[in-house]
Amino acid sequence: MTFLIVLFCCAFSSLDMSRAGTHERKEHDKDIESILFGDESYKKTHSSNAEKIQALEDAVYLCVDQFNGSGKKELKKLQERYVPGIPKSIKEIDFKDSSLHRRKTHKGWRLGDDKEAHWKKRQDILMNTVDSELFPDDGWPFISKIQRMILKGENREKKRRENNPQIESFSAILYYIHIIGDHLEADNYSKLTNLAPLAHLNDTSNPGVIPDIIDYSDKLFKDQVNTRVFQSYLYKLQGLESKCNELTNLPGGINSEERYRMDYEYTQELKDVLKDYIPGMLRQEKFFKEAFPENSD
Repeated sequence: MTFLIVLFCCAFSSLDMSRAGTHERKEHDKDIESILFGDESYKKTHSSNAEKIQALEDAVYLCVDQFNGSGKKELKKLQERYVPGIPKSIKEIDFKDSSLHRRKTHKGWRLGDDKEAHWKKRQDILMNTVDSELFPDDGWPFISKIQRMILKGENREKKRRENNPQIESFSAILYYIHIIGDHLEADNYSKLTNLAPLAHLNDTSNPGVIPDIIDYSDKLFKDQVNTRVFQSYLYKLQGLESKCNELTNLPGGINSEERYRMDYEYTQELKDVLKDYIPGMLRQEKFFKEAFPENSD
């Protein structure tokens, strides 16, 4: 392993780190569009879908990055799109914190409810927006968004998600696209402390970014799991998972510049895998083709 670290040091000496530390909201939005559609400017070039995509991006922001009273504009826009089961006021999810807000919302989709950060409510905002925007008629034919918002209470929303695992799976992958961006934003190893690790298989309750992406991909692309494309995607993710798990489990974890650079490289590799495979696989999914018909194969 020592040889591997030295090798990475040499390789990374020429790595362009100019993007580190610059991942603002607009960069997160570009990441979402790049991984879902293969085009980081998709929203600009497909104006008919701009509001739908913006709703997904706003929901990710409210779920992951809202704190200290921010997010009122994003919440209002979701309300105006009649997303059911979302807060009436930003106060219902708000919490006061410094830059350490990440320790409450960035450490993994499966983390237990942080009551101060209202984590379950934040997850509901994202999942209900995904449900409303991408599965509008699933089980509710001929019922408008406004009627759905009135008729469907919290328990009914949960029932829909239980009956359709694609809703949570898509939401979780959106969440991890954001976390991947924050890994790439970090400009030193201390900035990784409050982020979900890329892989930590010893923690079965919260195994990390890649293990969760693998698990949720199985559910999101349930009809494609036996295809050559999905198996190639899975093979690459599993190879990365093994390398990242080995890095995380080194004595002391990621506690040096050398190990930080390895995390950066692995994260960039992960992002590239998602960009290479997810847009094409999504174009084969019925719900995605119906939501974005002009993006279908």
